[in-house]
Amino acid sequence: MELDPDDVFRDEEDDEFYEERDATKELLVYIVDASPKMFSTTSPAEHEEEVSHFEVAINCIAQCLRTQIVNRSYDEVAICFYNTREKKNLQDLNCVYVFNVQERDDLDRPTAKLIREFDLIKERFNKQIGSKYGIEPGSRDNSLYNAIWAAQALLRKGKWLLYHFRSAKTADKRILIFTNEDDPFGCIKGATKIDMMRTTLQRAKDARDLGISIELLPLSKPDEEFNVSVFYATEKFLICGDTGTLIQEQPKRFQLYKNDTIMFSADELSELKRVSAVHLHLLGFKPLSCLKDYHNLRPSTFVFPSDEEAIGSTRIFIALHKSMTQLKRFALAFYGNSSQSRLVALIAQDEITTSRGQIEPPGMHMIFLPYSDDIRHIEELHADSESLPHATDEQIKAASALLKRIDLKDFSVCQFSNPGKMRNPLDIIFVH
Repeated sequence: MELDPDDVFRDEEDDEFYEERDATKELLVYIVDASPKMFSTTSPAEHEEEVSHFEVAINCIAQCLRTQIVNRSYDEVAICFYNTREKKNLQDLNCVYVFNVQERDDLDRPTAKLIREFDLIKERFNKQIGSKYGIEPGSRDNSLYNAIWAAQALLRKGKWLLYHFRSAKTADKRILIFTNEDDPFGCIKGATKIDMMRTTLQRAKDARDLGISIELLPLSKPDEEFNVSVFYATEKFLICGDTGTLIQEQPKRFQLYKNDTIMFSADELSELKRVSAVHLHLLGFKPLSCLKDYHNLRPSTFVFPSDEEAIGSTRIFIALHKSMTQLKRFALAFYGNSSQSRLVALIAQDEITTSRGQIEPPGMHMIFLPYSDDIRHIEELHADSESLPHATDEQIKAASALLKRIDLKDFSVCQFSNPGKMRNPLDIIFVH
């Protein structure tokens, strides 16, 4: 039986180390477009020489492998080419070639031998693997679909040791696609193109449902940008559940009203749900007597003006603050983003100073208010009010005495220093 030296010489005290390392383990499959277009298109390199997009992708992967074998040697990686003449993969799919070396699984830790052989791939590629267009008119081959399928199969066959099993479900699984073709189905027309696009998008969706993230690394031409909206911006493509065809436009929603169908676009629905266009929207003013103690939903926030972003805001704030103090009113406002705002109450606070300096700063306390359904009454839990537990007179008297004993008179937060900001631990002794 073959033994793993890491497992044989591992102490039980190292379990915590292994668990922490496995929690960040990554399974990665590089997918490289090997079509003739990748070899014919060039970009200027740092040394002013022209290199093909295929060489750019190979150099990038080679550098990542060298970094990974030093810094993240326990991550597993696979390299897959598509639009190839030869085929080599688990499913025997056309136009897909999984590059590997002997004594190593297709998805495994990077080795020195893998890096050495991969450095020679540019010279050997045409002879050993070859390049061709895998998506052509009159052919049902879909090289991009096959490449994603092969990568998905590799990620599902990840190699795990016994002590890796617990973290296998939480491993980060990724697919990186290198290509300079923003329209892989551009040469196909009609229903065949729609069907191939639909099946490819569905294959990508299946991979995402399995927890696999797919990332595109587009390679642009010097005089032409890679247009992701042609195909790879999949959020613009929707699949009809009845016909299976692609929907180019965003669907609309409807509401029946008096036998009429009222249509709404996504933008119109977003506008209807918009509460406010700003983060703090003033609604009006109410007497302070309307504000109850139980209206405080969570810890409040203290706000004050600043002229850095809006000149004159301090002057307006002072006028509003003075009026609210004199009239004993608080401001009612919406606070938050455009669709999830909270009701808040703004209560003005005067500045309090002594001979020692400022005790309380001027400004406003922003108290988060509950909505009507946020308040629950105790009586609702009991159908019969007579069955409610009642405290005896002695218990009430004892509770009242307790409250009087712990009452803090003339309390101020300035009476207590923040121990976290004290440089000398001995200063804690002199806190009043």
